[in-house]
Amino acid sequence: MTVPLAARIHLLITLMLVTCASVSGFGVGLLLGGRMAAVVAAGAAGLGAGIGSWLARRQFRVCVSRGNQQASADGYAQGIADAVISHIAIYQAAVFPRPRRRE
Repeated sequence: MTVPLAARIHLLITLMLVTCASVSGFGVGLLLGGRMAAVVAAGAAGLGAGIGSWLARRQFRVCVSRGNQQASADGYAQGIADAVISHIAIYQAAVFPRPRRRE
C-alpha cells in the first residue's frame, strides 16, 4: 500500500513543526521558569502545533494535490528545457574553449 504524496509531505511537515515548537517551548520555559516550566511549555507548544496541523490537513492536501497535478504537466517541459540548455552549454564549451590565463 502506497501512501499518497500529499499525506507524506503533510506528515513530514507536521513532524518538523511539532519538533521545532517543542524545542523552542522547552528553551523559553527553561529561560523563564526552570525545568518543570520547560517541560510544560514544550508539551503545550508541541500539542498546539500538532493540533493546528491536524486541523489543517485537508486544506493542505487539497492545495498540494492541485500543485502536484500542475507540476507534473509542467515538469516534462521543464526537464526538456533543462536538457537543451545543458547541451548548448556543452557545445559552446567544446567549440569555443576559453583561453587559459598565463601567470
